[in-house]
Amino acid sequence: MTPDTPRREVQTIDLSRRSWGCNYNILRVIEGGKELRLATWCTPTPCSGDYVILTDGDRTTRYQVDRVQYASGVDDMTFLDVTFAPRARAASMESGS
Repeated sequence: MTPDTPRREVQTIDLSRRSWGCNYNILRVIEGGKELRLATWCTPTPCSGDYVILTDGDRTTRYQVDRVQYASGVDDMTFLDVTFAPRARAASMESGS
């Protein structure tokens, strides 16, 4: 992003429903899954600060993108360094109702 490029809102990109054009591979697991290194293929392309939703068995898990490295020659492929970012519980769950 250049200094003249307007900053966009943080996005959440759901990669949990893998399909053609929306996929990822985990390349490295750090500290038991607190951090990951991913290869992703998707549009929109994640940016630093965005969130990605990944599959975790039958559930999903959210990670925040720390660093993006763009693959040369492949428009929709990136390498991401991400950190576990659990979603806040729903207000109804927190209040015990």
